[in-house]
Amino acid sequence: MIRLRTARRRSADSSIRQSAAWGLALAGLLASCAGQGTDPEPQPDPAPVPPVTVEAATLLREGPIAWEPEDEVLDSEGAFENSITVSGGAGGSYGGRAGAVIAELSGGTRPSPPASASPPVETEALRALGYVGGNSDDGWVTELGEETDGERAKQALARLWQRATAKPNTSRLLVGEDDSLPLEGASTEVWIEGFRARVVVDLVYRNDRDRQLEGSFQLRLPDGASPYYLAFGAETWSPQTPDDTWTPRRDADERAQSGSSPADIARARAPFWAGVKEARMVTRDRGAKAYEETVARQVDPALLEWAGAGVFRAKLFPLVPGELHRVVLGYELDLSRVQAAEFQLALGLTSAPTHPVDVHIDLPAGARAELLAGDLHQSFGAAGGVHEHVQLDGATIDGLAILVSDLATPLLVTPGVAGRGLFATTVQPALETAPAESAQRAVILLDTSRSAAAGYTTWMALLEALLGGEAAPREFALLAFDAGQTWLTRGFVTNDAAGRRTALEAARAQWLAGATDLAGALSEAVAPAWWNGPVDWDLFLLGDGASTWGEADPARITAALDRAPRTSLFAYRTGQAGGDVALLERLVRASGGAVFNVAGDSAVAAAATAHSSRPWRLVEARVDGASDLLIAGRPRFLFPGQALTVVGSGAPSAGAVLELDLERDGQVLTWRTPLTQQMTGSLAERAFGQIAVAQLEELEPASRTEAEDFALHFRVPGSSCSLLMLETEAEYEAYGLGERDTWDAVAELAVAATIERLWREAGASLADPRARLANFLERLQNLPDVNFESAGELVAALATIDPATLTIAPEPLETTRRAEDVAEAIRAAVGAEEVLESEVREATAAQADAGRLSKADRLRALSTVAETHAGEPAAARELGFDALALGYPGHAYHQLLRAAEARPFEPSTYLALAEAAAEAGNLQLAWIWFEVALGGQWSGRFGDFRQIASVTCLHWLRENASDLPNAAAERLRGLAGQIAAEAGFAEADIVVFVQWSTDRTDVDLHVLEPGGERCYYGHKTTAQGGRISTDVTQGLGPEMYVLPQAGPGDYGIGVNYFASDRNKTELRTRVHATVFRNFGRPTEQLERRALTLEDAGGMRDIGILTIE
Repeated sequence: MIRLRTARRRSADSSIRQSAAWGLALAGLLASCAGQGTDPEPQPDPAPVPPVTVEAATLLREGPIAWEPEDEVLDSEGAFENSITVSGGAGGSYGGRAGAVIAELSGGTRPSPPASASPPVETEALRALGYVGGNSDDGWVTELGEETDGERAKQALARLWQRATAKPNTSRLLVGEDDSLPLEGASTEVWIEGFRARVVVDLVYRNDRDRQLEGSFQLRLPDGASPYYLAFGAETWSPQTPDDTWTPRRDADERAQSGSSPADIARARAPFWAGVKEARMVTRDRGAKAYEETVARQVDPALLEWAGAGVFRAKLFPLVPGELHRVVLGYELDLSRVQAAEFQLALGLTSAPTHPVDVHIDLPAGARAELLAGDLHQSFGAAGGVHEHVQLDGATIDGLAILVSDLATPLLVTPGVAGRGLFATTVQPALETAPAESAQRAVILLDTSRSAAAGYTTWMALLEALLGGEAAPREFALLAFDAGQTWLTRGFVTNDAAGRRTALEAARAQWLAGATDLAGALSEAVAPAWWNGPVDWDLFLLGDGASTWGEADPARITAALDRAPRTSLFAYRTGQAGGDVALLERLVRASGGAVFNVAGDSAVAAAATAHSSRPWRLVEARVDGASDLLIAGRPRFLFPGQALTVVGSGAPSAGAVLELDLERDGQVLTWRTPLTQQMTGSLAERAFGQIAVAQLEELEPASRTEAEDFALHFRVPGSSCSLLMLETEAEYEAYGLGERDTWDAVAELAVAATIERLWREAGASLADPRARLANFLERLQNLPDVNFESAGELVAALATIDPATLTIAPEPLETTRRAEDVAEAIRAAVGAEEVLESEVREATAAQADAGRLSKADRLRALSTVAETHAGEPAAARELGFDALALGYPGHAYHQLLRAAEARPFEPSTYLALAEAAAEAGNLQLAWIWFEVALGGQWSGRFGDFRQIASVTCLHWLRENASDLPNAAAERLRGLAGQIAAEAGFAEADIVVFVQWSTDRTDVDLHVLEPGGERCYYGHKTTAQGGRISTDVTQGLGPEMYVLPQAGPGDYGIGVNYFASDRNKTELRTRVHATVFRNFGRPTEQLERRALTLEDAGGMRDIGILTIE
């Protein structure tokens, strides 16, 4: 019997910390004991440990704490001998069903739970906020299970430690690589409308530096959230005394009556918000180009872009020195479904000196709500519905949870949108179950990347339940994946106690690090090198679907499943921030599987067996008085217990019937439910817009016009559109971003029929790499100021190429798996709550220099940056260069491709793509990217890029002339003369060129010739004939030195980090140098070198080239 003993009260800090650790141990043990009662060997009675102490409220608020193994909370046998008391209403606890663990010495007394105790619906909402505690109706002792050995206790604590160190932090405003501005205050407003919510967050920062800066922050929004509003301006409040703190300065009535529309947000803040600029929805490519060029002119734009997987990257400029700046962001999302008629919204709150919170709750008749925040627990419910406003002090709590119950048949209606009403509903049909003929084998894909740490406890609980539950497979194989893939079992193993124990021990020991290559994991899971038979197993994906490494295109990721047409994939949605639900839905749709909700530990057992019922095929959906119906995720099959969100046009009346036509094994069924809980509001509009945009964006480029129209109209940022703010209307017009009238296009388009038609016409080509390249080239052709005139010729040439040759697979990574085998410095850097790129790089460099870190382990550790800087082009580009330097061109290629797709107007990335493809042995792709580099008319800020690209291309042509594919050989022979003319020379004794990884930075190439003459931007030609190219002062390079005839002696090559981005306080840049000796001759030699520049100012040596 595991029991936790707690004493009533003591104020010592050490006791509080120890009790918080006990709380973590309890939560972990509850998860680790589930389903394992028969596995461990009987243990002797453990010796008791001393009582631990804490105040009740402290235990509740403490949240996850990093576990340190040397903390002595286990006895000498490594076992527990304690009990836990759960109470409702005592010690300032939540009371009622949200009863809290209090500090009560039980002395082993264990009263029985009341017979009427109801399921712990809100436990998971509290856990999501970091709370630790029990849960009951009236208060009772919780039994934890049978005898448990100390080893399992330690493993449970280790799992909790991994989760505790991964709390997301979305509130930093970075002005340097690891430098952020202080947050003076924040406020949060929440509007609940049925099963949907709108959240508006105000953040007030002070620029405490002596110069104007650019700020950037990455927003890991809640699962399924979509921003609709971004504004930036000067905060007029200033402290009168040193103790003054910022407040929103609105009285209670104003807060109660505030609205959430863009106009309402601006109006409510107008008296104390000056120079406000609101972001406008713009097409993504043009918006990014406008932002970059405007910042380079020291003007003041802001940009919010979709970075994939629920991550939005925001940039703000200018941050005036000494001033306060207010950023306001608004977003919408659906509440998470807990049970058939119960939902929750769990929000973490940004830590700030002041943080007022307003919660507005509107629910239809029959529904109830509970609000949990700190010591507050309020319940609301009335026959006519709920209409409440609650004010909270967010500075004293870490988060809040809003629980909505008795909401079985909601119908949200927004009338008069785009000439028609729009509605949204969500249902969980109660369907007849029938056992499926489950596959006897299963491959379980376990995400072991850095981002998995936040939910690893849940994944481990699911793994145990999948292997030990009623629907467990006879045999299984366990595949761990991050930036690489590793089998944790030797092929398929028998699912018995020994097989499970071995697999679970391996899973618990994993080092959670690196990025996430989901395409690579799926490819390995359906075609293991150790298997020669038919693919007759199901796949279970224990990961959030966010793919930050390897293939980025959702269609190509999904295409990995084509090799196993009889395999179904099942995935799980846990509500963790940063997951890619859209990709999960796409994968399960393609394979005939499903995504199951796991609201918390209490839902694990049901989710682990949900796949064991035969699904119904979803034929059609109808709603009385409505048309143009869309179902989120476009599911093909419906499993018992699976929920659906349905949106459409029209304004159905209360009681309108939703009908689903279903079919299974020849049986036809029409499931019906009246939508009785109707309410009119504003949130159904963007619910429709979000789902429509997501389904249209799946079909890009075939749907580009429609996707842009809907994204612009409904203000839905994504892969097609972004939120951008510029200074004047004239600037929008200059970049082709004037207001676009989308009203008629949206009002007249039958979006559901259009999506079906486009899938029939273009669906098969979405994963075709040749079509993808052709679409990218046409996209370049349409970019302003790029003028890629040869796009048509290159697209025509692509038509003759086998599509299979236009892909590159990342090389296998043989990495260290067990956390205990990884150096402490690297574990600390990668596992830190706030991962700092500089610390990861320093730790990996030190271990590599000491010979204690393999190249594969170094790349995996560095790839963690792709998780913490998701969607940032500069980070992707630099990681690509890292992979190239470490000898992994396949990994490099995909990171560079991500950078190119995010910033298609930066030509140096295409040159790097060509080099990566060439080193990976793919001459087809090398040729294409050299053509792109040479074919565009790039901005003048990139200096003599075309000349330098020509030199690199000439070298490549000479090395590979006999191996080039026919199309490339014919085309490049015709261009050879043009390329040579562009380069300006055919031969040279010395050619050196450099490029670097960060934009808006000035790195200067210097060459010191033997006679002491220095060639650089201030002395561009030398007496010996050396010359330097155009000085690039705004980032990325390249710069080149050429010496046709070199005299004997030493040539010193170096770079000067003349200036970093003047809008940042600090910015490290990675310089990549290419050195040719005897360029253009049979004795030509090439050498590549790389170095990191930490701070602007001062020379750094690249090396010495000696000419005999």
